[in-house]
Amino acid sequence: RYGETHVIVSGDPASPPLVMTHPMGVGGFVWSTIIAALSEHRRAYALDTIGDVGKSVLANPDRYPKKGRDYSAWLDDVFTGLDLTAADMVAGSMGGWIAMNHAIYAPDRLRRLVLLGPMGLAPWRATLGVLGPFMSQRLRPTEAKLDAIITRSLGESERVNREFRPWMRIMGYTK
Repeated sequence: RYGETHVIVSGDPASPPLVMTHPMGVGGFVWSTIIAALSEHRRAYALDTIGDVGKSVLANPDRYPKKGRDYSAWLDDVFTGLDLTAADMVAGSMGGWIAMNHAIYAPDRLRRLVLLGPMGLAPWRATLGVLGPFMSQRLRPTEAKLDAIITRSLGESERVNREFRPWMRIMGYTK
């Protein structure tokens, strides 16, 4: 419906499926540090979101998913293409928003859902509270602001910080 979706696949085909949708602007490779461990017990599918960075290719650059229902339709196509009736999902940030919409519009396709900092949950004022620091960092970048954004996003878990802080520093680097 929207083009070709690139998928990184790992694990035994007989294992339960786990679909992963990434944060905006990083691609499915963001799961590279954990996909081997997940693949020991799962058939892992790390998607490159259509219309975002990565190897997925839009059929028509003027036609891409814009709303939650559109992204759910895209995921439905991906599930069908992978011959998945239903799957568990792990999703981060915008990928979490996409997965939440899939849970709303195609609940029979999801078994369980793990959301890592999903966007789109808060009302407008709270969203400004989240986006304000990002805008400030872009307009007048400092190391202190970047560290504050990363800490707020990741929390205090040592393992989460060890795995994701380097990626977030790369995404937030502005020099």
